[in-house]
Amino acid sequence: MNTKTQVMPLKGVIAALCALALALALVPVTALSAHADNPASGASNECTWTIDGAGTLTIAPSNGSSGTLANLEYHTDNSAPWLAHRSAIKAVVIKPGVKANENLSGMFADCAFITSIDLAGLDTTRTTNMESMFLGCTRLASIDATRLSTANVEDMTMMFKGCSALTSLDVSGFNTSKVAKMQAMFESCTELSTLNVSGFDTSKVEVMTGMFASCPRLSSLDVSRFDTSRVTHMDSMFSGCASLGSLNVSNFDTSRVAVMGNMFSGCSSIGSLDVSKFDTSDVISMEGMFYGCKALRSLDLSSFDTSKVTRMELGPYKMFGGCDDLAEVKLGTGFSFKGARNEVLTTLPEGEWHSQALDKTFTAAQIAADRNNAADSYSRYIPDDPEKPRPTEPQGERITMFRLYNPNSGEHFYTSSEVERDNCVNNGWDDEGRGWVAPTEGEPVYRVYNPNAGEHHYTMSTVERDSLVAIGWVDEGERWRSNATKHVVLYRLYNPNEFANNHHYTKDAGERDILVSKGWKYEGESWYGTEYYADIEMKDLGTITVSLDATAAPKTVDNFVKLANKGFYNGLGFHRIIKDFMMQGGDPLGTGSGGSGENIYGEFADNGFDNPVSHTRGAISMARSTDPNSGSSQFFICHKDVTDLDGHYAAFGHVIDGIEIVDKICDEIGKPGDDPGNGMIDRDKRPVIEKITTGLL
Repeated sequence: MNTKTQVMPLKGVIAALCALALALALVPVTALSAHADNPASGASNECTWTIDGAGTLTIAPSNGSSGTLANLEYHTDNSAPWLAHRSAIKAVVIKPGVKANENLSGMFADCAFITSIDLAGLDTTRTTNMESMFLGCTRLASIDATRLSTANVEDMTMMFKGCSALTSLDVSGFNTSKVAKMQAMFESCTELSTLNVSGFDTSKVEVMTGMFASCPRLSSLDVSRFDTSRVTHMDSMFSGCASLGSLNVSNFDTSRVAVMGNMFSGCSSIGSLDVSKFDTSDVISMEGMFYGCKALRSLDLSSFDTSKVTRMELGPYKMFGGCDDLAEVKLGTGFSFKGARNEVLTTLPEGEWHSQALDKTFTAAQIAADRNNAADSYSRYIPDDPEKPRPTEPQGERITMFRLYNPNSGEHFYTSSEVERDNCVNNGWDDEGRGWVAPTEGEPVYRVYNPNAGEHHYTMSTVERDSLVAIGWVDEGERWRSNATKHVVLYRLYNPNEFANNHHYTKDAGERDILVSKGWKYEGESWYGTEYYADIEMKDLGTITVSLDATAAPKTVDNFVKLANKGFYNGLGFHRIIKDFMMQGGDPLGTGSGGSGENIYGEFADNGFDNPVSHTRGAISMARSTDPNSGSSQFFICHKDVTDLDGHYAAFGHVIDGIEIVDKICDEIGKPGDDPGNGMIDRDKRPVIEKITTGLL
């Protein structure tokens, strides 16, 4: 070590001081200083800001009386400087004399720990942009926005989006006379039950996409005085407002609207909707417009002009998909079910539709294909039969749990909410279908969210839940139930190599074992799901009980359950039986060529569908012809392992009781494998199905 004193020449000292002065001059106005009582602080133009040890952000004029903030441009280098410390902010106080500049975009965006905001001192008379101002303030339970001056504001995009703790919001006093953008303004305010927008002047608004989307608790909404004469986009405007019992849009001027996709999707409580004056002459997309409006009884679409519409369906989002109670539809000559290439773009819900003009009954497919551009009123016969509720969407019996995957973060997400699933898909997540089926009774499963890392965690343990909440996770409440019978196991695994998104849950033991082989740690059984079963009562022989896997083969199971509940199989025999192979039944003709009159999609690998159910001893599977989608009512039960059928036929369950009956039938009546008659059994010797009863395990 050199211990000699280093002496800098005077010229060098002066040069160094000049350099230091220059460096200090270049320090930005947002430079931070740290203090014991004020962990973070800085300046924004003529104002100062501090975050104290209690987490209170205070914004005040630098001179103590009056000062103007810098322009805040969210997602740029000019974002609000305190956002670098958003995780430390729990409350906001704005002192009198603080004047906002033109741009306040993202002022408190993604400040997930803020619980209160005092806006009393903020002067926003100059402000034109309030985009994302309170975006993602997930713990903000209330806010007094009545003091905000909005007279010059032009952009309110995502202003309150994701304020999921807000229960009520009064913005009726907002002056919105200059606002052009209101897309996603209140989207995902999931706890919001009261919202007052009755005073809004929307005469200059052009975009209302997702304005009220995903507000499932919103029970009333007054938009009756909205001026929509300039609006071009109304897609997903009310999507997911599941608690709205009514909605008055009868005065909407839609003459400039081009996009209406999913406009009312998920409004499952609305019984009537007046869209009879809608001008749709410029609309190009209507996919899922009324999707999931389960309570909707009638629609007057006589004013609809669909001549420019190119899309009425997008994936599962059919224009009238899930409108289970829709019984009356009025169409005009401007409504076309077909596209420019004469392809059918959509259909009405399935059923028998009676034409008022012709006094004849048509199927939904016939109306779409043959009654195109024919002004008419239709009424649908909805029978009160065992098909209601449908197995695909049971009411009070089981809950479908959806599984999704984020290819960007690697996270799997699980939800029973169709709205939440659809929002994820719209944001780039992969829909992986049914993860499992949950019961309506049993021990609760909790969901918690990490706002810092972005992952979700699921647990039945209140201790685990509370410990995570204590370190900053957000408790999202009970999300589903666990089956007390422990019939269907959901396995829990942990990836020790990942910092976040490191837990995974699956009912697939094969998937579990693959992950373990790749270094994941198996953490045991997390919770339990349920499944359908079928009791196949055989005349003079006893009952064969089959577990039906609605996750692996949903369409196949739903079809089987529907037919069983209708009594379709009662009295039918097993017409084809081959020893050491299988027994086949469900043909009303008894010849091997009969069916129910409807065909279903073949859920097996050769047909592009991942079905993990193997044709082992006791497996139940759908019979078909060479057409992969020819499955109808005929099924077979495997006597022995015939796994060479895997991937070629849609297996959908296994015998869990009564396999000895299968043995008895196949051993005593079954033909040998080389039978020239292909295993056909004489009618008087065929074992007969007395009835099939279905339920939940």
